[in-house]
Formats: sequence, structure tokens, C-alpha cells
Amino acid sequence: MTPPQEPTELRGENPRGDAPPSLSDVMSQWKLTWKTLVAQWESFTDVATLEARLAALSLVEMLVLGIISAVLLIASWIGILAVIGIGLNALGLPWALALILLIAGNLGAVAYLVMRLRRRSENLAFKGTRSLIGQFAQSPNNPD
Repeated sequence: MTPPQEPTELRGENPRGDAPPSLSDVMSQWKLTWKTLVAQWESFTDVATLEARLAALSLVEMLVLGIISAVLLIASWIGILAVIGIGLNALGLPWALALILLIAGNLGAVAYLVMRLRRRSENLAFKGTRSLIGQFAQSPNNPD
């Protein structure tokens, strides 16, 4: 059994008999590689810039459409309240009492929504994550 041989490239032999590349060949290959990398980086930054512009324009359009939707929704809500008020008046309630009932109903809905918002806002505090960070900061393995 013969011992394993090193590849000829590792022994400094050139199996094809070609001359080793010259310094100018290596430098020209390095320059070509560098130019390719720069071109790829420029392509990447161009795409990222275009996508950022598209995202910004989309965000502006979404905000405008959201504002328009909110205005239309408010106008529709006022129309619904007007129809309910007219219906209450047609049932024999005076206008003042119908308006007071509508306002009380709206204020009750607002109070309910605000209470739900306050309860949900507690979830934004990241209590568990902050306690874990505090435990890590106080652990004996921490070099600080």
C-alpha cells in the first residue's frame, strides 16, 4: 500500500505545465472582481432606494386614504344618528329628549372604548421582557 500523495498543486508542481499567473494578470483579475463587487453594490443600493421611495409614497397614500375614510365614516355615523333621531321623534319623543338619548348613547360607547383601550395599553409595557432584562442585569455572571 502506497502512502497518500499530496496534490501536485500543494507541492508547487503545475500538473498542466502552464506558467504561473503573472502579477499583472492577478492584479487585472483583482480589479475586475472589485469592479464587479462595486457594480453589484450599486445595483443593490439602487433597488433599495427605489423600494424606499415606493414605500414612502405608499405610506403617504395610505395616510391620505385613511383620513378620507375616517371623514366619510364620521359623516355616515352622523347620518345614522340623524335617522335614529328622526325615528325617535316620529315615535312621539320630543327633539330635545331624542338628542339627549343619542348623545348619552354616544358617550356610553366612547366610555366603553376608552376603558378597553386603557386595559389593552397595559400590554404595551412589555412587563415580562423588562423583568427578564432586569434579572439578567442583576445576575452574578454579568461582568458589569
